[in-house]
Amino acid sequence: MSKAGIGLAVAAVAVVGALGTSYYMGSRVQHGFEEFASTLQQGNKQLRVKIISYERGLFSSTAQTEWTLASRSAQWSFKANHRISHGPLPRGHAAEIDTDFLLNDDADPGLKTALAGKAPLSAHTVVNWNQSADGTLNSPAFTAQLKNATYDWGGMTAALSMGAHSTAIKGKAEFAGLGFTDPQQKGLQIKGGTMEMDLQQAKGHDFLVGPFKVALASMTMKGPLGGASAGDEEENDGDEADGADSAQAPAPAAEIETVALEGLSFDTNTVLAGDVVNLDMKTSIKTIDIPKYKVSDVALDFAMLNFDAAWLGQVQQLSRQGEGDLKELRAQLMQGLPQLLGRKPEFQIKRIAMRTEEGVSEVSGSLAYDGDASKPLNPAQDIKASLSLNLPKPVLQTLFSSRVRHKYQDTMEQLEQEVDEQRLSEAVQENVKERLDALLEAGLLQEKDNAYTASFSYAAGEMQANGKPLERDGLSTLMVSLP
Repeated sequence: MSKAGIGLAVAAVAVVGALGTSYYMGSRVQHGFEEFASTLQQGNKQLRVKIISYERGLFSSTAQTEWTLASRSAQWSFKANHRISHGPLPRGHAAEIDTDFLLNDDADPGLKTALAGKAPLSAHTVVNWNQSADGTLNSPAFTAQLKNATYDWGGMTAALSMGAHSTAIKGKAEFAGLGFTDPQQKGLQIKGGTMEMDLQQAKGHDFLVGPFKVALASMTMKGPLGGASAGDEEENDGDEADGADSAQAPAPAAEIETVALEGLSFDTNTVLAGDVVNLDMKTSIKTIDIPKYKVSDVALDFAMLNFDAAWLGQVQQLSRQGEGDLKELRAQLMQGLPQLLGRKPEFQIKRIAMRTEEGVSEVSGSLAYDGDASKPLNPAQDIKASLSLNLPKPVLQTLFSSRVRHKYQDTMEQLEQEVDEQRLSEAVQENVKERLDALLEAGLLQEKDNAYTASFSYAAGEMQANGKPLERDGLSTLMVSLP
């Protein structure tokens, strides 16, 4: 054979090999595509992903899917188009998928106009040889008029990596802002949102563990402070028989108040430690600015410790099921209760705190099982609890005053008596002082600088207050003195 003939033969073999490899990869990609759609909805009755069509070619394929999100009261469906490239030359990965999520035909015309033919959400996915995937998500910014309100969406970008068979997900999403304003200037504005995660499937279980974080730079809410809204004017229309009395002046526009929050964050970290799961949850807000009042350094730190991993797996399964399976799964959870209690589970309120002009308020507490799980549950002996507080005096006085005032007002309404504000304020102040003095005298409340402090604990059927046993008289004083 001549050199030219040999060259043509080699080229033909190469072409046939490339075509065969590409078609084979197309088959594998299709199988993976179908498997992924099945995995998304596995054990989850709130999500359905249906492959409407899949057209496989030599070098590329196309597909369309329908996604349905369902709740107990409603469901939403939308479609997505997928363009899949899987050949012909090796590129370091198995395939690339470009996805556009589509607006429904009955979508609001204002939204269709604002998007101008763009997909509300698009994705680019690189499928690796080991069936893991790396991808990006993009949502375009737009401003739309929807049902007499203006909606502003600053756009969103995300970069995510997913392990083979959805066993892990890691990445970060960011959006510039989201807001809406209605003709009465009521509305919501959110700016600077981020979401980060590094989650992996817990070994031997089907739930994910690892850190997850959501943060917002700011959130501003506007609404009416009082008075009538524009729609209330319609109530004065009609009834010609009233003559001149029916011609009333329009109700004044309601004053708009603004509540502004800055520096919001929510962090969780789930850890599998042997056969138990520990979860930390931290929420913080740098400032909350409301009319005539400001709060800063808000912190809410919670923890769940020593929760049986298998039992939590059943809880997750319960949360995914429809109503038809609830009774059976609840029965399974109750059967697994001794196993859960045998781990000595515990809830902790590590810290609830905030700073106001009066000072820093702090509360902490815990609730734990400390009994013998092999015996019937006896809450009086098996439960262990604690509560500690440190509140500026004006804060606790305000809390008591609010509750006492509400009770007095309810009583006067029931007796159909008019409220004299001065006499009511004096009665509330006197009652609050009596209650706080009784708690101080009984040793249930302590004074430290300009703050009230208290510490309560309960274990083995015994309650203590500030380190001393709480006898029946003390418990009676506590119950009577709390408003």
